[in-house]
Amino acid sequence: MGEVTGRYSNFLEESGLGRVRVCYQVEWQYIAALDMKSQSHIEKLAEQKLASAYCLLDKGQYNDAYYLAGYAVELYLKAMVCKTLRVDDFFNFDKAPKEIYRPYKNHNYKNLVLLSGMQTEFSAASKDANFIKNWTVVNKWTEQSRYKGDQDPEAVKEFVHSTKEFCIWIKKH
Repeated sequence: MGEVTGRYSNFLEESGLGRVRVCYQVEWQYIAALDMKSQSHIEKLAEQKLASAYCLLDKGQYNDAYYLAGYAVELYLKAMVCKTLRVDDFFNFDKAPKEIYRPYKNHNYKNLVLLSGMQTEFSAASKDANFIKNWTVVNKWTEQSRYKGDQDPEAVKEFVHSTKEFCIWIKKH
């Protein structure tokens, strides 16, 4: 297992992750051990997914890098839902009627922005050309992307970078 250096450490320090160790196989074991419930736990998982996406990108694993970077955005948005609704356990829907939790069990970024309470901030940020550029790239992701193969390497690089920028924007709110 090696320490993350170079542009990874710059990204990690920028986004408040600090210095972490990333190894693709070990990282999955660590993620599985996380208790993915609260805002902070979901944010940690999102941070790991994005860091892994950068590692995979460097290794030429473009399909997986694309999927994990997109999943990181989904997780950051779900963490914001926890913050906004003051939910301690986002994934404990056992006691709630389905009609209450169904809207939250989705993977659509636009819906999650609304449910996270960030729609006003999103609308304001949409006046910024760089924000719109990143959002346009990021918003192409779907949960179904995990089944896609043969991702264009340059498009994935742009996607992962735009995802990082969008995740930084989410964390500011």
